[in-house]
Amino acid sequence: MIAPLTTVVYGYNVFDPQRFGDDPQILEPSAGKGDILEKIAGKQYTSNMARKESCYAIELNPELQSVLHGKGYKVIDSDFLQHKPDYSYDIILMNPPFSNGDQHLLHAWEILEGGAIACVLNAETIRNSYTKNRQLLKNIIDQNGEVEFIGNAFSTAERKTNAEIAIVWLYKEPAKDRFKFDFTPIESESFDIDDRKVQANGEMAVNDFLGALLNTYDQTKAAFVEYLRAREAVEFYSRYLINDYRRSLKDLTEEAEKSGKTIKSQYNAFVTAYKREAWIEILRKLNIEKYMTSKVQRDFEEWKKQQGGMDLNRQNIHALMMNLVNNKDEIMKQACVEVFDEMTTYYKENRMVVEGWKTNDMWRVNRKVILPYAVERGWSGDTYRIRWNAQRDTVSDIDRVMAYLSGKNYDTIRRIEHAVEDKNNHKQGESEFFRLKWYKKGTLHLEWKDKDLWATFNQVACEGKNWLGTAA
Repeated sequence: MIAPLTTVVYGYNVFDPQRFGDDPQILEPSAGKGDILEKIAGKQYTSNMARKESCYAIELNPELQSVLHGKGYKVIDSDFLQHKPDYSYDIILMNPPFSNGDQHLLHAWEILEGGAIACVLNAETIRNSYTKNRQLLKNIIDQNGEVEFIGNAFSTAERKTNAEIAIVWLYKEPAKDRFKFDFTPIESESFDIDDRKVQANGEMAVNDFLGALLNTYDQTKAAFVEYLRAREAVEFYSRYLINDYRRSLKDLTEEAEKSGKTIKSQYNAFVTAYKREAWIEILRKLNIEKYMTSKVQRDFEEWKKQQGGMDLNRQNIHALMMNLVNNKDEIMKQACVEVFDEMTTYYKENRMVVEGWKTNDMWRVNRKVILPYAVERGWSGDTYRIRWNAQRDTVSDIDRVMAYLSGKNYDTIRRIEHAVEDKNNHKQGESEFFRLKWYKKGTLHLEWKDKDLWATFNQVACEGKNWLGTAA
C-alpha cells in the first residue's frame, strides 16, 4: 500500500526546493497510523526527507490518533471532509477510503492553495465517471495532472483488496501566493555612479542615481508603515487569546522565526504556537478548567507544546469539552489519588499508620494535614498568599476534589486561597471545607470541617489506589 505512493512521491520530486522550497509542508489526510508519513519524514532532515515538524495528520479514529501522537506527528483534525485548514500546505499525500475517494480528493484540491497532491484511488473512480463528483474530478485531472494505473497493488497489503488501483497526482499553481512579496524590480545600474557617466551625461546621471536611492528610501518608509500597521493588528486581535502571564506574542513570533526555513514553514510554526496558547486560553475563558486538575492541565499543555494540537474550530472545541465533562468522574477520582499522595508525602503526622500497611483498614489521611511551603508573605503588611509553585496547584486540586465529592460548585465556593489571602484573616481562617492555620515558615495546616467528607475522600482515594482498606 505504501510503496506505490512513496514511489510516486519521489518520482514527482516533491522535495525539489525549486518547486516547494527548502522545507515542504506536508499533510496526510486519513493518516491511519502514519505509514505514509513514516516513509518520508524523519528526525534527521535530509534533502530527500521532510522534517517531522513540517508534517501534519488528520485521522478519525481516536486510537489511531494516539498512535500518531506517539510517533510525534501533529494531529490537526479528525474529519478531513470538514477540514478548513489553519495551515498552508505544499503537498497532500492521500490514501482515502475507496468508497468516497473522489470526495476526499476534490476537497484536497479545494483547500490546497498551491502545490502537489498524490492520491491513491480505486481505478473505477477514474474510469467510470458517472457522477458529478467524478466528472468534476476527471476535468481537474485532465487540466492539472495525470493518472497511473498500477493494477492490483493491495492484494498483499495489511488491509487487502483485489480492486485495481490508480494513483493520481495533481499540481496546482497558486492563484496568488500570499507569502510572496510582489514588487517591481529596480535596475541595479540605477544604484551605480561613475565618473564617465557623470562626464558624459552630467546632471542627468547624478539625478538618476539620487532618484533611485531616494525612491528606495521612500519605499522603505512606506513598507515600514505597513509593517507597523500589520503588527498592531496582530497584537490587537491576538490579545484575546494570548495570556501574557504564560507566553507573549513576541515569544511566539521568535519561536516561529527560529523553527522554519521558509516563510510558509514559519507561518505554520506560528499557527502551531498561537493555536496552542489559544486552546488553553479558550478553555480558561469557557471555565472548562474546573474539570481539569493541575496534572490534567499540565498533560494538556505539554501535549499542545509537543503536537500543536487539533485545529481550532467549534467541532473540536465541543468534542474536547464533552470529553472532559463525560470523563470528569474518572478525572476527579484520579485527582483524589493525587491529592491523597500529596497529603501523605511530607509529614508522618498526615497519615494514620506507617508506610507499608496499605491494606490496613486504618490507612488514611488524618483529619488534620500539614502542607509545607504552601504560603508566603504578601507584598505589604502582615498578609499572606498561596505560593506560586506546585503547592498552588495542590491547594487548587484539594478544593476541586472536595467540591466534586460534596456536589458543590467549584466556582462559587470559598476556596483555600480565598481564606489565606483575605486581608481580614491573620494566620487563620476558614474555607468552604477546612479550618486553616498558617505560619511564617510557610506551612499550611488544614482540618476538615465535615467528618463525613473527610471519610468519603479517604474511601474514594483508597478505591482509586486499589487498596483493600476503608476509611471507616
